[in-house]
Parts: sequence; C-alpha cells; structure tokens
Amino acid sequence: MQAISREEMFKRLNFLLQLLAYCCYEDGEFVFVWPSGSLLGSINVFVAFLIELELKRRPFVQWKHFEALDKRRRSLRLVPRINSMVKRAIERRKEKCSESSLEKALRRPDSLNTQILLRDFMEQPGKFVDLLNDHDSRIMERHESRPLLDWLCNIHHPGAKNLILPDVESVRLVGAFARVYHLEKVSRKRLKNRERQRRYRQRKNSLPEKRYRRTH
Repeated sequence: MQAISREEMFKRLNFLLQLLAYCCYEDGEFVFVWPSGSLLGSINVFVAFLIELELKRRPFVQWKHFEALDKRRRSLRLVPRINSMVKRAIERRKEKCSESSLEKALRRPDSLNTQILLRDFMEQPGKFVDLLNDHDSRIMERHESRPLLDWLCNIHHPGAKNLILPDVESVRLVGAFARVYHLEKVSRKRLKNRERQRRYRQRKNSLPEKRYRRTH
C-alpha cells in the first residue's frame, strides 16, 4: 500500500464504491446481493490509509473519518454513496430478513394465529413446505447481510441500529460494539500515555546536568 500513490488510492476506493452501488439493489436487471465482508474490509483499508495521508494519523476507522475524507474529496461522494446503500439495505433487510411465520408460531405457540396456522397445515399440506422454504430463505439472507450489519456497527454508522431486527436480533448489538470500541479507545490512550512518559524520562535523563552529575 505504501508504494501506491494517493491518487491511485482514491481511484481504487472509487472503484470499490462503484461495486457497492450494485449492492442491496432490487431490480429485474440485477441479481440482488449483499455487500461482502471482503468488499467492506477493503473500503476500510483504503479509508484508513487515506486518512493517514490526509490527516497524518493512523485511525481506528470510524464514521467520522469517512466524513472527514468526504469533505476533503467531495468528488468521491464517499458518504452519500454509503448512505444510499445503507438506506436500501434497511428496507431490503426488513423485507428479506424479518421474522418468518414459523418463527412467530414458535414464539407464540398458544396464540390464535398459531392454532389457525396448524389447522391450515392439516388442510393444505403444501403450505408448510412453502413456509419452510420462506423460513430457510430468511435465515440465509440474515447470514449474508450480517457482514454489513457488523461493519456498520464497527464504524459507528448512525444507521446501523436501523438494520437490526428486534424480533430476531439483539437490540443491544450496537451497544456491544460501542463498548468494545470504548475499551479499545481507553487501551490506546493508556499506551500513548506510557509512551509519552517513556519519552519524557529519556529526555530528562539526557539533559547535560544529568550527564554531568553522573560522571562526577
């Protein structure tokens, strides 16, 4: 990465964002796909390197770094492109990953709706097969969409909480990522303080009067 120029990094990031534009897109001409973990991870890598070049620091990549990079290179449209994809993902996740009819029945086995559903299974044998296929499809969609949810939680995107489906996922997921980030932030701060103290002691021990006292 160090051998790649800044402009080449922007070009490659732009290409990744073009791929992202085809994700979570519902259209007869395109096969629906969720963004892969490798695509999202590659975007993180380029954002981290560009932030280091632009702001002279190596960050633990957060959404505020995406916003800072977007302000420096408006033509990239980094934030609008990601936000557009997130907006599509929120709708598609509600549609494709929400609680299945079988899960609702298992959660409320004594409800009137569950009793009616069981009666329908007896009268329409094919209905259970259809609902089972729908259930399996929703489980698969949740699995394939999870890298996106994890990524948005990791970078603290404000829309991450809207992707969580309370009926099938823990609403504390975002909070868990926030706590992990806080612990990592505290750990990095402690390391910086120790490094600062070490450099201070080295400078103090290298002062002329110190060296003079030691030699006499």
